[in-house]
Amino acid sequence: MDEAERSLSEALQHTLYELRVHQTELAMQNEELRQAQLELDKQRKRYFDLYDLAPVGYCALSAQGLIREANQTAASMLGVPRSALTTKALSRFIVKSDQDVYYLFCKQLVASRQAQSCELRIVPRKGAAVWAKLTATVAAGEADDEMRIVLSDISVGKQAARALQQSEVQLDCILEATSDGILAIGEDGKVIRFNKRFEELWQIPPAVLDGGNDAALLKYVVGQLAQPEEFLATVQALYASDAERIDNIRFKDGRVFERFTAPLALESSVIGRIWSFRDITERERMARELDDVMQEQVAILNSGIVGIAKLRDRKFVWTNAAFARMMGYTQEELIDRATRLVHSSDEASQALAEAAYPVMQQGEIYRAEVEYRCKDGSALWAHVAGSLLEVGSLDSIWSFIDITQRKQMEDQIRQMAFFDVLTALPNRRLLLDRLGQAVQIAQRSSCYGALMFLDLDNFKPLNDAHGHAAGDLLLIEVARRLNQCVRGMDTVARIGGDEFVVLLGGLPSEQTDSADQAVKLAEKIRAALAEPYSLSVHNNADPIEHLCSASIGVVLFGKDHQSLDGLLKWADVAMYRSKEDGRNRVTFMVERRQQQRTDVAKQPLDPGSGPG
Repeated sequence: MDEAERSLSEALQHTLYELRVHQTELAMQNEELRQAQLELDKQRKRYFDLYDLAPVGYCALSAQGLIREANQTAASMLGVPRSALTTKALSRFIVKSDQDVYYLFCKQLVASRQAQSCELRIVPRKGAAVWAKLTATVAAGEADDEMRIVLSDISVGKQAARALQQSEVQLDCILEATSDGILAIGEDGKVIRFNKRFEELWQIPPAVLDGGNDAALLKYVVGQLAQPEEFLATVQALYASDAERIDNIRFKDGRVFERFTAPLALESSVIGRIWSFRDITERERMARELDDVMQEQVAILNSGIVGIAKLRDRKFVWTNAAFARMMGYTQEELIDRATRLVHSSDEASQALAEAAYPVMQQGEIYRAEVEYRCKDGSALWAHVAGSLLEVGSLDSIWSFIDITQRKQMEDQIRQMAFFDVLTALPNRRLLLDRLGQAVQIAQRSSCYGALMFLDLDNFKPLNDAHGHAAGDLLLIEVARRLNQCVRGMDTVARIGGDEFVVLLGGLPSEQTDSADQAVKLAEKIRAALAEPYSLSVHNNADPIEHLCSASIGVVLFGKDHQSLDGLLKWADVAMYRSKEDGRNRVTFMVERRQQQRTDVAKQPLDPGSGPG
C-alpha cells in the first residue's frame, strides 16, 4: 500500500470517527429534545389543569363578543357544557337590565386597550342570576383582536354587602326611632355617628356636627351647662377608663338630662365611647310635683280640712273625719263598705274606676272632678287625687276637696251666660247655637224646622200703669205658657224685652205637612197667650187683671238654608206683618223657592224673597 492509499484510509477513518461522534451528539440532542418535549407537555398539561380548575372563569372572546375558548369554571358559571360555549355570545348570559353596563365595558376596553372591570349579573342557562365581576384585557390575535375576560363570582360578597347595608339601615332606623340622643366618639376623638334626637336635644348647629371634631362639639355643649367644670372632669375621667356611668346633667335653662356612657368595643379592643342622653326635665318636674303633693297631703291629713280615704280593692279601709263629714256618714259606717256607697249609680262608680286605675297603675296620680252622692241624697262635687301606694297593688290613697260651692257658682255663671235671668229661658246666644244645630240636622235629614218670632201686643201699657214688677210677672207667665205649648225637644227663648222665639225641629220631610204642623202650633200659642192674666204684685192687695195678646211670625227652614241671621230676620218680618194686619194673629211666610200655602185663612203668605 503506497503512501496515497495510506493517507486516504486514515482520512476515511477520521471521517468515520467524526460521523460517529456527530451521530452520538445528535442522539444526545434528540434525547434532550424529547425530554424537553416531555417537560413541555407536562407543563402544558399542568397549565391546562390550572386553567380548567381555576376558581375563576376564563374566556377568550372575538372582537364580535363571541366565545372562542372558556375554561371549565366559566362553563359552570354560565351553566353550559364547555364544548357548547364556542361561538356563543357572552352577552346572552347577562341580565337584560345590565346589558348597557356590559356594552360600555366592552366599548371602553376596545377604545382604551387598557384593563377594564365591571360588576353585573349573569344568568346561567338553568338557575337564578348571580353577581359576577368581569376583568378584561385586549390582546392581538392571529386574525383580529381578542378580549380575554376573567369571570369572578362575587355573589357571596354582594350578599354580605347587602346584609351590611341592611344592618346599617336597621341601625339607623333604631337610632332615629329612639327618644334618646345618641353620640358615638372614636378613639381618635372624632365623631363617628349621632342621631337626629341628639342634635335636637343639644340644639347643636349643623356646622359643629359636620366638622366631626369632638373637641369642638364638647366646647359648644359645656356652654349650656350649669356646672361645666364638673362635666368636663367627668368626661376626661371616663375617656381615661373603660367604665360605664349613668348620672344627671343640668342646664342653665333648667333642663335636666340623664346621661349614660359605655366604652365602644370591637372584640377585646376599645375603639371609642358611646353616649346616650335622655331629657328627664318633665320627669324631674313631675317628681317635684309629686313630692309637693305628698307634703301637701300630709299637711291636709293633719289639718282635717280635706277628706282622705285609703282603699283596698275599691273598699274603704280607712278615712279621716273630714271625708266622713263630707259624705254625711260616720267613719265606722264607711269602713269595709264598697266605694259604690258614695256614688250616684253603678255606672258612675265603674266609670271612675276605669278612668283612674289605668293611670295609677303607671305610677301616676289620677286627678279629676267627680260628683258624689251623700247619705242624705244631696250631691257633692269633689276634686279627687288618687294614687296607688305601690304599683301593682290593690291599695290606694285618695284625697277629696269639696268644690260643690264652686260648681254651683259655675252653674250660675253658665245660667247667666246662656239663659235669661228673669224667665230662665235660653237667651239669644243659646238660641243661635241651637238654631245652628237645627239647621245642620235639617240639612242632613231633609226634614224641616220652623222658627217663630213673637212680640207681645199689650205689654207697654201694663208697665206704664203698674210698673216693671207687673211687667216682669207677665213675662214670667208668658214663658210658662209657651213651655206648656211646645214639645220637650223644642226651644223657647227670650231674646229681649217682650220678644220671644220658638224653635221647632224634627218636622216632616214634606213641606206642606211641616207648614201645617207649624201653623197649628203657632195658633195654639196665640190662643194660650191671649188668655187673661192675673198678676199678684207684692205691694198690691188685689191681683192685676190684664189682657195681652201676641203677634207671631213663622218661617220654615230646610236643607237649603245657611244663614241663621237671615232666618231670624225673616221671622221678624213675618211678625211685623202680623202687627200691621191688626195684631193677635199669625203670619206664615215662605221663601219664593218654597211652595206657597193658600189654604190657611188666618196666616197670610208673603210672596217676597226669603232670608237666603
